Amino acid sequence: MAAAVLLTFSAALAHAAPIPWHSHRFNYRADGTPLRQVLADLIASQGLSINIDASLNGKVSGVFSESAPATFEKLLKTNGLVAYFDGKTVHVSSGAEIRERIFSITPLTAADVRNELARMNLDEPQFPLRFSQSSATLTAPAIYGDMVALAIGNARQHALSLQRQDQTAIRVFPLKHALAQDTTYQVGGRDFPVPGVASLLRTLMAGATTSAPATAPPGGNGPLPGLAGQGLAAQGRARQGLAPSVATMPGGTVADMPAASAPPAESTAQVVASRANITADVRTNSVLVYDTSAMMPHYERTIALLDRPQDLVEIEAEVIELEESAAERLGVQWSGRTSLSLPGMNSAAASLSTIVGSDSQAFQLRLHALQTENKARITSRPRVLTLNNSQAVIGSQQRIHVRVAGERHADLYPVDAGLALRVTPLIVEDGAAGRKVRLSIQIDDGDFSQDIATDNIPSVRNNYIATQAVVGEGDSLLIGGYHLQQQRSGLAKIPLLGDIPLIGGLFRFRQDNGRRVERLFRITPRLAPALAPEPNLDVTPPEVLRDVPDRLP
Repeated sequence: MAAAVLLTFSAALAHAAPIPWHSHRFNYRADGTPLRQVLADLIASQGLSINIDASLNGKVSGVFSESAPATFEKLLKTNGLVAYFDGKTVHVSSGAEIRERIFSITPLTAADVRNELARMNLDEPQFPLRFSQSSATLTAPAIYGDMVALAIGNARQHALSLQRQDQTAIRVFPLKHALAQDTTYQVGGRDFPVPGVASLLRTLMAGATTSAPATAPPGGNGPLPGLAGQGLAAQGRARQGLAPSVATMPGGTVADMPAASAPPAESTAQVVASRANITADVRTNSVLVYDTSAMMPHYERTIALLDRPQDLVEIEAEVIELEESAAERLGVQWSGRTSLSLPGMNSAAASLSTIVGSDSQAFQLRLHALQTENKARITSRPRVLTLNNSQAVIGSQQRIHVRVAGERHADLYPVDAGLALRVTPLIVEDGAAGRKVRLSIQIDDGDFSQDIATDNIPSVRNNYIATQAVVGEGDSLLIGGYHLQQQRSGLAKIPLLGDIPLIGGLFRFRQDNGRRVERLFRITPRLAPALAPEPNLDVTPPEVLRDVPDRLP
C-alpha cells in the first residue's frame, strides 16, 4: 500500500506546481556521480534553484539524452523520491518523508481554508485536504505540509484576533481596601517598591516574576565605583538639565565609562499589552481592564480575592543599652523565657534571642531599676502601625558628606550610618492557642567611628541581624548580644570658680569615660482592634436633610 502511494506521488509530484522547463533536451553522462549532484545539475540547467534533503544519498551511472522533464521524472521514480515546486525552488526529499498531519482549523471553516490556500497558490489537487468538524488531515511531503501548516496557522491567528476585537470590553473595578497603583517608600536613600493590584495583574498576565533585588557577590562587597561626579554636584546638574560631567577618579585620571547598552528587547508584558491592557486610576483607586469579555469574570474573582480588608498590627520597638555587667541583673535567660537570676551567664554570646511573655511586667521592673542606677537606658521607643504581611520600616540615620577632590573640581558624596529596623508581621492561626504573629526582622545598626579613619574620614561600623520568630499576641521578642564601645567626654568645673578669667582653668577639668554596653532590641507586636464607625455618627439620609430648612420655624 505504501509503495502504491509512493508511486502515485512520484508520478505527479513534478506537477504539484508547474515547473517552467526552459530546455527540452538534457544531455548528461554520469559515472558514479552522486545523486544529489545529478539533480542539482539538471535543475541548474533550467535556471532554477533546488533544495535537496540532507538525508539523500546514492550514486548514478548512465547516459541521459531525453528531455529534462522526462529525465527528472525517471530519477524520481528510480530512487523513490518526491518533489515539490513552490514557484521558486524545487524541493526534493525521500518518499519516506511523506507524513500524515492533522491541523486544527477552529474558528475557520473548510471553505475558508480552501480559499486561503488558493490565494497563496498552495491548493494542490494531488494532496487534497480531508476535513472534519474542527480539523483537516493532509498526507503530503514534509515541505508542502509545513507550508500548509503555516498558511492555516496565520489564517487562524487573524480570525482569532478579529474575533477578540469583536468581544473586547472595558471594565472598571473600584477597590475598597487594596491600592490600585504602586507605592514606593524611601529609607536610607534606597527605594522599596510595593506593587499595587494593577501591577500584580499585569505580572500575572505576562507570566513573569518580580525580579529579586541585587545582592553582593560572594566574599563581600565588590569594588566601589568612582565617587567624583556622583555626589551633590551631579544632583545639581541634573536639576538644571545639564549632562553629567566626565567621571574622574581622585587624582585627575579619567575613569572607564560603561558602554552604551542596546535598547531593551520588548518584554513579555509589552507583548501581552497588545492584547490586554491593565492600568490603575489613582484618582478613584480603581483598576481599569481592557480585555475580552470571556476574561472579565476571571479578573473579577481575582480582584475580589486581592481586595480584602487587612488586619492591623502595631509594632513597638525598644532599643535598650545595658552596661556589660548588668545583663545578668536584668534576668534574661537566652533559652527562650525569663528568669530572676542567671548564675554563670555568658553575656558575650552573639545573636541571641528570647521570648518575654507572661513575665514582661517583671522584666520591665528590673529594667527600670537598672535605669535608676544608670546601668541601662532606653535610647528610643518608636511605634508604628502596619498592615498584616506588610513591611514596616523604622530608621534613624546620620549623614555626612565626604569631600572628593579631583583635578578640575571637588564633589561631595553622602555616607549614611544609623539604625534601620525592618519588621514584617504575619498573623497565623494556631488553633486553640489563638492567634500568633510571625515576625521577619532585619536590623542594620551602624555608626561612625573616629578610631579607624582614612584621610580624617570616619569609618562606618555596621552590625546586622536577620531572624524570624513566632510570638504570641502581646509577647515580646528580645534580640541582642553584640557589644559596643562608647566614649564620653565632658567638661567638669566648680561653679562660679570655674568661670573666673585667667585662673578659672584651675577649677575646670575634662572627663573622658569609656564603657562597654550591650545593645538589645525588644520588639512587641500587638493586634490592633478592627476599625468600626463611630457610634454617634450621623447617618441621616440626604433627602431628609434637604427637608430640614422647610420644617424650621
